[in-house]
Amino acid sequence: TIFSGWNSPALEKWANKGNFQSYFGEHEQYIKGRDVQPLKDAAGKHCKTSTETLIDSMSKLFSAKNDAANRGEKMEKKDTTKEIDLLFFTNDKENPHFFESLSKDYSPPAPIEKLDVFNNKGFRVFSAMEQGSSHPFHFHDAAWLGQVSGSRLWYFLPPDTPKVKPKVNGCEYLYGRVPLPSGTTACVQEAGEVMYFPSKWLHSTCALEPWSVGIGGQGGSPNVYDQGFEQLLSKHDASEAAQKDKMEECGVFKSEKQTPVKEDNITEKDWKWFDGNLNEYYNKLERDEHEKRDPNVITSYAVHRWMGPEKKTLTHYQLVREAIYEHVIRRFPPSAETVAGDGVALRVFDAGCGLGAGLMWFEQHEPSWELVGHTISE
Repeated sequence: TIFSGWNSPALEKWANKGNFQSYFGEHEQYIKGRDVQPLKDAAGKHCKTSTETLIDSMSKLFSAKNDAANRGEKMEKKDTTKEIDLLFFTNDKENPHFFESLSKDYSPPAPIEKLDVFNNKGFRVFSAMEQGSSHPFHFHDAAWLGQVSGSRLWYFLPPDTPKVKPKVNGCEYLYGRVPLPSGTTACVQEAGEVMYFPSKWLHSTCALEPWSVGIGGQGGSPNVYDQGFEQLLSKHDASEAAQKDKMEECGVFKSEKQTPVKEDNITEKDWKWFDGNLNEYYNKLERDEHEKRDPNVITSYAVHRWMGPEKKTLTHYQLVREAIYEHVIRRFPPSAETVAGDGVALRVFDAGCGLGAGLMWFEQHEPSWELVGHTISE
């Protein structure tokens, strides 16, 4: 059941990620993976960090995951961005100081307050997710969650449904990469709405926006769900550098320590100057590269926006497409290789289109769009 009209101060105060970090950033948090269990460091101890660092790390992690998905390339086993779903999910038993601060900004809606399962018997929960983050299918006692910011996709299965195996990121169902279990019901929860569901209903979620935040409660005890961890401190005192090292030690990120780079002995006398004549620059580029062009292969034209050795020259087209879907069409963007089939008609102008690689890519992926391009090169 979804209740609408939840007017909580948190809806305004927590809507901005930066503001939330400024209000609550010092509070200590566990660094939890997709199973909602704390990761462990080299000494076998639970990994901890500040709220601010956890939120920043989530943003960095899912940005890397989305880039990897857009490349369509197989990641190395050591690249944990392919393996870890970093979750910001905590409760008032393990984190009473955090919830004491949060409680000033919200209260349960009237229908929820009347339910006995939440009156001094259960525990409170907080959930913050990045776009593409998920809680796989699981079940527990009755629960409610008020959506404070962003939107969240829910999947539900009745209590008598067998456990869903294997557990996958719930967004995989949305992308069409994994078939939905038979009998699944889906709905989207927007900010200002409250979700309630009874005990033992299997459910999975997918964050549809980059800052998807919810506050609520569950019946029972965290200990029943293997969530009975020691209480966290009100403030995490480790330095920014120490927290960064802890993220690497706990397997969230690979070490960013630089290896020496061999420098080429290129001097200014080796440079070719065009004195601001972009027309001649592009004409020479075309003359030099002409034999490598294949009209049927976009990558032979897409050479101007190289984004590093681990990314394709087509990656920036997918990023532009995602921005168009988010800010113009107002829908969740399709995957990198998906061809749109719903006929959304847009007029798109590419100013400075080079040799037309971008137009070729969008023509293939968005056949209903009207595309026009102009270049400065003859």
